[in-house]
Amino acid sequence: MMLTRRAAERLKALVLVLTAVFFAWQLASGALFEQLGGGFGWAALPSIALLILMAGSYRLGAGEEPPEPSQEAQAPVWPVLLMALPLLASLALPLHAHGEHGTSASLLLDGTLGGGARVSGVLYLAPADADAPGLWLAPADGGEPREVFSPERGVLDYAPAPDGRRVAATVPGTEGGEDIWLVDVLGRVSQPLTDCAPDACRSPAWSADGSLLAYERVERGAETGRIWLLDLQTGETAPVYEDPQIAGSDPQFSREGSRLAFVDSSAGAIRVVDLEQGGATLVPTQLREVGSLSPDGSALVYADIRAVGRQYFSQLWLATLGEGGELRSLLDDPQEEIAPAWSPDGRWIVYGSRRLDRAEGMAIQMMLYDVETGEVQQVTSGDEYNQTVFSWDASGSRVLVQRFRLGEVGAAPGLWVYDLATGEMTLLVENAFDGAWLP
Repeated sequence: MMLTRRAAERLKALVLVLTAVFFAWQLASGALFEQLGGGFGWAALPSIALLILMAGSYRLGAGEEPPEPSQEAQAPVWPVLLMALPLLASLALPLHAHGEHGTSASLLLDGTLGGGARVSGVLYLAPADADAPGLWLAPADGGEPREVFSPERGVLDYAPAPDGRRVAATVPGTEGGEDIWLVDVLGRVSQPLTDCAPDACRSPAWSADGSLLAYERVERGAETGRIWLLDLQTGETAPVYEDPQIAGSDPQFSREGSRLAFVDSSAGAIRVVDLEQGGATLVPTQLREVGSLSPDGSALVYADIRAVGRQYFSQLWLATLGEGGELRSLLDDPQEEIAPAWSPDGRWIVYGSRRLDRAEGMAIQMMLYDVETGEVQQVTSGDEYNQTVFSWDASGSRVLVQRFRLGEVGAAPGLWVYDLATGEMTLLVENAFDGAWLP
């Protein structure tokens, strides 16, 4: 195919302008850096080609005299098409994956979004004093937090995926129910995962390999919900148990993926399902708190009611799972204990504690239990803060702590980071709650 020299030059100029505009958009939006951050993978090649094209495109046809207006000389189209290829390749990725906020469901669902780059930091909900808090990400070692997902009706709860690139978040629906959305941690993309209206789908939990999502579904008008599983590859979803009488809330997978635990209020127990061998273990409880599964899935630590004489208080219990399992109180010293969380290496259990004799006032202190030795280390003291919610980083060297100041009417919680090596407690972000480390 041939064009006049003048038409070819004009088409060439148009391609260059479009290329420059698209490259500028990539640069301004951060898309180029996200592509390059994946270790110069295939997604970055179009952008690299654009750079080369911008620097040397005019070399195509160099040394030729420009045609006179009267000339009708013909020029081949292939140089122009060659110039356009990088532009078309660069457009292909975002156009292929365009969703509600910019990227495709396929990339978001299979976890390949974002190339090889991995984001680190702490997720949380904020502002704590707002009616509709959004999902935010703060660098763990300081820096400016960034907004990840802030729908009009806010975020109720969330769970980061094991790949550290995606988050499942619960959002109030327009018809009075609740739905779970899938969001990438950079805040570029979001899409609904469930269509539950008018029911409420909430409390998402990821399987160890990121292929399944467990969640609670409460039918409209029902007092209790059931646990459902969503296959993220096929989109199929169904209840874990067909029996509608088996209630379920607050699902949790073990880190190695062999067990799924949830509160079964119909049985007055925590139901721990063996996903490999089948069957389930019922751990009796009077409180509706699932506790924390050990990393290898062999045990469960949780808070339940204990009675000493006429005094009732919350105390930690340890249930070993499987054949020959047993149940015992974790500590012999009677005290109020809440919110246990097992470290990733299985060495520690962090929890909150308040002495029954109120020797340190009403404050709930942060404690560390050594699983190997049975020794207890008190991390905080004084009566200034309550320590109530804990989250371990992937290395097991730092704990995220939710704290709020006592004696202050309407005090908003904040998130702090405790370093096990140094013993330092550092404020990460104020007016925030429900924090969790990215895996």
